[in-house]
Amino acid sequence: MLSEDLADGADQAPALCHHSRGCDIIPPVVRTIIQLPEDQAALLERAARRRGVSKAALVREALDVLLAREGGDAALERALRAAGSGASGVGDLAERHDDYLAERPPA
Repeated sequence: MLSEDLADGADQAPALCHHSRGCDIIPPVVRTIIQLPEDQAALLERAARRRGVSKAALVREALDVLLAREGGDAALERALRAAGSGASGVGDLAERHDDYLAERPPA
């Protein structure tokens, strides 16, 4: 068991990997100290307990999400730039999108 998991108060063995897809081995880690405001630390503690993971695993997961978002996925950036660039011709599509999605297409 990793010492950071013991410090987190985890009752169970740590997951083998912090990736949601899972790994067969524990990846090498670098110990990093971060400082959090008390309220953020409390929220992190609650979230980790609720999910049954260590605080470190939760921070790694959040960092993966942040870095992926900032990593510059070219396809995602193109899709986001294209979103909303066309005209649907439907004036209330934003308000009634569920209604339009529920309608059957003409036969």
